[in-house]
Amino acid sequence: MDDSFAKGLRVLEILASAEEPLSLTQVAERSRLIKSHAHKFLRTLMNQHYVEQIHRRGPYRLTFKLWELGASTLSRADLISAARRPMQEITAKTGETSTIAVYDGGDAVYVYKLDGTREIRTSTDVGRRRPAYCVAAGKAILAFLPHAVAEDIATRIKRHTERTKRNKAELLDELANIRKRGYAVNWGEWVDTVRGLAAPIRNVEGDVIAALNLSIPAERLDKKAVTKLAPMVMDCALQISRGLGFSGMPFGLRDSAR
Repeated sequence: MDDSFAKGLRVLEILASAEEPLSLTQVAERSRLIKSHAHKFLRTLMNQHYVEQIHRRGPYRLTFKLWELGASTLSRADLISAARRPMQEITAKTGETSTIAVYDGGDAVYVYKLDGTREIRTSTDVGRRRPAYCVAAGKAILAFLPHAVAEDIATRIKRHTERTKRNKAELLDELANIRKRGYAVNWGEWVDTVRGLAAPIRNVEGDVIAALNLSIPAERLDKKAVTKLAPMVMDCALQISRGLGFSGMPFGLRDSAR
């Protein structure tokens, strides 16, 4: 680890463990840094909103940014824990690769996966990003986010295959259909050879926070297969939502009316 980076982390740890805000002198002494170096790290952390100074020349303390990061990590861990068994079941029934994706800055980000059992199957790496409007998981989440989010993304559409949505009207129309039927389909909109089927996952408040996705070779996902698999995908997503504390109906009036 870079020495400067390690020292900056040490300053964070010292502030996190302190029961009260610390002065520059206290931070320097506890981190074994000279005052000028301690001040430099504190200023950098303040610029990134991890640390705040109570008043000019006053003591330093952490902001809630680290807490927010920790809460996000715990939430994702809960999501994967709730998803594991339902995903094992749907992967065993279908033989297809199942994944969990979350939304981040216009992309669907895959955070967990179970490889399918079929000889020919798709492979999606954990951590991989895809434009949300191109993949089933991304569209399944995007359909239930505030309308302004979809409006913004729709202005930045880039076509990756002949099946990628061509414009704002096409994308918004499809998102409206996803809200009505409860699932999203990728008909080869990112790459021609891979298709997908996804349904939204809700937290205890009923907010859509992720999507359960089956990633399927194009030759195995046609309209007939969608009719068969869609109820299974929606049921799996609902089981995961239940594991996160969601107790409402799968799709509320607020969604279909949006």
